[in-house]
Amino acid sequence: TIPTTYFANDLENRVVGVSLAAEWRMAGTSTWTSYATQSPDLTGNKTVEVRIAPTGTKLASDIVTYTFTEDNQPDTRKYIPVSNLSIHAVSTEATANQGHATNAIDGNYNTRYHSNWNGNDTKRFMVIKLDEPTYVSAVEFVPAGGGNGKIYDGTIYGSMDGKNWFELSKQTGLKYTNAADKVADAIENTKAFEIANPKEVQYVKIVADRTNGNWFTARAFNFYEDITKDPRPKAGIAFSETNPTSKNVVARLVNKSTNFRITNNNGSDTYTFTENGEFTFEFIDDKTKLTGSAKATVTWIDRTAPTVTVTYNPSKETRGEVIATITPSEAIKVTNYRTENVDEEGNQLLTKNAFTYTFEKNGEFNLKFVDAAGNQGNTVLKVDWISNTATTTPTTKPTTNPTSSSSTTKSTTKSTTKSTTKSTTKSTTKSTTKKTTTKAANKTTTTIKVNTTKKPNTTKNTTTKKVTNNIITNKPQGNGNTTTTSTTTTMTTTTNRVEEELPSGSSITSKPASNGTTTTTKVQVVNKDEEKKNPWTRYLIVISLALLIMIIAVIAVKKRHE
Repeated sequence: TIPTTYFANDLENRVVGVSLAAEWRMAGTSTWTSYATQSPDLTGNKTVEVRIAPTGTKLASDIVTYTFTEDNQPDTRKYIPVSNLSIHAVSTEATANQGHATNAIDGNYNTRYHSNWNGNDTKRFMVIKLDEPTYVSAVEFVPAGGGNGKIYDGTIYGSMDGKNWFELSKQTGLKYTNAADKVADAIENTKAFEIANPKEVQYVKIVADRTNGNWFTARAFNFYEDITKDPRPKAGIAFSETNPTSKNVVARLVNKSTNFRITNNNGSDTYTFTENGEFTFEFIDDKTKLTGSAKATVTWIDRTAPTVTVTYNPSKETRGEVIATITPSEAIKVTNYRTENVDEEGNQLLTKNAFTYTFEKNGEFNLKFVDAAGNQGNTVLKVDWISNTATTTPTTKPTTNPTSSSSTTKSTTKSTTKSTTKSTTKSTTKSTTKKTTTKAANKTTTTIKVNTTKKPNTTKNTTTKKVTNNIITNKPQGNGNTTTTSTTTTMTTTTNRVEEELPSGSSITSKPASNGTTTTTKVQVVNKDEEKKNPWTRYLIVISLALLIMIIAVIAVKKRHE
């Protein structure tokens, strides 16, 4: 469909905002002509039909009709084309909210200028520069929609150098019939600052002395001149595209002050720019023999893809997140990632401001973006220095290095117990811990913790245990290897009474780990307190063994003599 931003400007005698993808034909004709080839002459009472041309498998858009009327402006108040105007200065502009100052002189009532969005602009002015000194005879203010920024009191100043100003016109107590939210309403509420005695100026300063709030807005400012003071033939220039583009730009002559003849460019009133530059149209009024010229300048053709610079913080190994900061070489809009550069409605902005991308883990991201001219660019963000693995250091070195997926530990314990009784007034606490950790696929941990406490005036029993033949056997894997380790551990503990940490014949089996490892400990305890009840038992055993040996020796000797 035809964009709603297209605007038939009867003063400009053209459809403003039209693109090279559009084509036209005069009402009552059948032949379509591309705007990329030629623009229509819409001076006088004419009706033109416009549509988006068909391309490939896409059909043409619906047709929109625009009507233009005969210029009826007196020579003392001739319209000055916007191509002769440029922004010289402005108090503030809300560029982040599509409120550029250039919108006030683009000839399109569908756009608007807006001062600072926060309403802190107390100066509220705009300075327009004309391409040459001109006898300005009037300035029109076309209000923007909404409730803010309309001029109630305003002053127009003129200057030849942009520094020394003199008053041209002043209006106070201006009133509006509605909010001018629609283009038709804005046209109805247009306010004119007439200049009774036109003077030659090249700079015009518009000051909004009083508005409804500290805002200043405008759909357009229209300028008029008194050509009776300068009868040379003049014309304006319109461009097929005035925004940054990667395509060609067509310039054409519009708003001819007289019926002049073009003396260069093969008599054509259009010129195609394939790159940035200037072109001057030259013409002559055959009646007065006066000559004139109009210069077209294009600076917004851009066919270079945008680039960005990326920095990372931190840029070395870390366990935390990494923030990539992206700085564009020109204003860009990111197309596949939501950055912090958004407007109040959350829409991505075309801006040169830097933005960030956060990595919470190692990876890469192909960032895509486009510049104002439509050139596409991309860059790959990559981070591979985030470490999520914690290093575990064993308490002691393992006694074995198992390679099997499971292992079984068996301990055979002989315990000798020696008990003594004594009183003391000194309090001491001892703790003996043995912890074995195997750092491998399987992990076997055996912990024996003994607390020894001496308290004042307390009878204590001291127990000494000697644990021997601790056997750790690892079941073989595919290689058939079996690992066996023997250890001897001696412990001394003091308790209020003689207690065995583990009853004779008991066993402890630990829960299997996630890798399937199971640890089993078996302990056999002989209580030496029982032995101490009969101290002669040991001697009897020794004597019996000695007699047995002697008997065996005697029998052996007798057999030899036989």
